[in-house]
Amino acid sequence: LDGNIGTHDPTTIMLCDGKYYAFGTGGATHVSADGWTWGGGQGAPGGGGMGPDMIHIGDYYYMYVTNNVGGQPASRIVMKKTKSLNPESPDYGWEQMGTVNETDGVEFCNGIDPGCFYDKNTGKFWLTFGSYFGNIRVVEMDPKTGLRIDPTKYFEIAINCEASTMIYHEGYYYVLATHGSCCQTSNSGYHIRTGRSKSPTGPFIDHEGVDMMQGGGKLVIGSGERKIGPGHF
Repeated sequence: LDGNIGTHDPTTIMLCDGKYYAFGTGGATHVSADGWTWGGGQGAPGGGGMGPDMIHIGDYYYMYVTNNVGGQPASRIVMKKTKSLNPESPDYGWEQMGTVNETDGVEFCNGIDPGCFYDKNTGKFWLTFGSYFGNIRVVEMDPKTGLRIDPTKYFEIAINCEASTMIYHEGYYYVLATHGSCCQTSNSGYHIRTGRSKSPTGPFIDHEGVDMMQGGGKLVIGSGERKIGPGHF
């Protein structure tokens, strides 16, 4: 890649009006005409936040981003939406939709690093979140509004990892999550592991039959050659 590519915790890359967009921690915004050479773009209102992710469902782009509530593990995930990511479009304009999850710093979950997944098989929309303090959780979202269907209901699916997300492939749901330590330059121990399930609510089991709630996870990618500390899938 070329150009302005420095990003901490990048979102899923979005395509809008023939251009590619990505956002990151601290409000970083990147735009590309070809997906290769990137420049800076106009950030979403509301400023920084940590570990955002995005998804395009129906008429809207939903962005989920974490704000600390007095410091982790007390955290809040908020959502904002727009019909276009192109600031020159008449459909451009972010709406602040409020909190979709909040962890109090006492419960066994640090509610950061949201990861979006829309299941085309069922039409259901899921959000994973969580970090090393406690468990990874998944909650069901309303694809029409981007908000939680039941603010009190969640499923715990993994432990000892962070920056999780979910995909579907050939009959199985996979959770990909990052283990190890980040942000130590060439000494970063970050690596990505996975487990799979027949249900988006788990249990997610690795290749040796170990539940990710028991610390399981098959290695997907680790450090090698110039790729150091891969994470935040």
